Amino acid sequence: MKNSAFTANLQEQNNFWLFYESYTFPKEEHDRIKAITDKYSTEPVHVEMNCLYDYVKRGTITLDTRVRISDPCYDMGTWCAGSLENVLPGTYNCFCQNTGEGRVAAIKIVHEKYAPEEYEPDELQNIDVGVDSGEYGIYDEDYFAKKCKDKEWYESTFVQRDAAPLDDKAFISSSGYGDGSYECFVARNPEGKIVAIKILFLSFEEDENDDEMPWGREGDFLDTKYPFVCHAELNAVLNSNHDLKGSRIYVSLFPCNECAKAIIQSGIKEVIYTCDKYADTDGTKASKMMFKMAGVKTRQIKQEHFVKILPM
Repeated sequence: MKNSAFTANLQEQNNFWLFYESYTFPKEEHDRIKAITDKYSTEPVHVEMNCLYDYVKRGTITLDTRVRISDPCYDMGTWCAGSLENVLPGTYNCFCQNTGEGRVAAIKIVHEKYAPEEYEPDELQNIDVGVDSGEYGIYDEDYFAKKCKDKEWYESTFVQRDAAPLDDKAFISSSGYGDGSYECFVARNPEGKIVAIKILFLSFEEDENDDEMPWGREGDFLDTKYPFVCHAELNAVLNSNHDLKGSRIYVSLFPCNECAKAIIQSGIKEVIYTCDKYADTDGTKASKMMFKMAGVKTRQIKQEHFVKILPM
């Protein structure tokens, strides 16, 4: 986990949810973590992870040398779609990547003669990947040109929202958080032929510009990390997709006064922490004052109560 804070919702029958942030792992790991938390918790646990599962194969399609990238509700003249030329014809394996909350983060296709791990699409294409119907697809272009104005065909794509091939000529899926603008990437073989295509809807990768930011703790204010970062508590609150009223938040350190403001405003009603090493600072004293005034409970968990989850 990149963040040392996660929220736990208490609204429904005292159940709670765990939120993990920003990493990629197999779905089996999600199930294993849930089994462990269920074992050691006195309340039912719903593990919801803001992360990416590994790609899962969803079948195959057959493509010719030209491929259309489009929302199925568009036609060939729509500006926020596009075509790819110089595609290696043949059978393509179709893959879908989901987030921990079940949304489609990306779809990609890779020619059957090429290994997906060696030909990850990373060449950004100058195509406006626009979505208006909540779904998007990769098609053999001749197939799409014939089908795109057929109402019955368009309605048939609705069943593809979990990412699936259609008619051996299209791979269609729901699109991340729905309508919007996304990106298309390709990978080429040594001869310059396109052998893999990816539509990226959601990504949790770190911003490459992070290396351009200062991360020191000492020096002039603008030469340190402090003007540019937020603490894990604020990050957890801002990135939650749920109503946090009545929730718990689990943190490593007792929250600072700035995070305390966000916690109170979000409606969180209990802070569970492990360390209070800054108890004598004015910031922590202000946090405790605000929590008391707002009716937010605080509780410390001792080290011996931790459950360590080891990698498989």
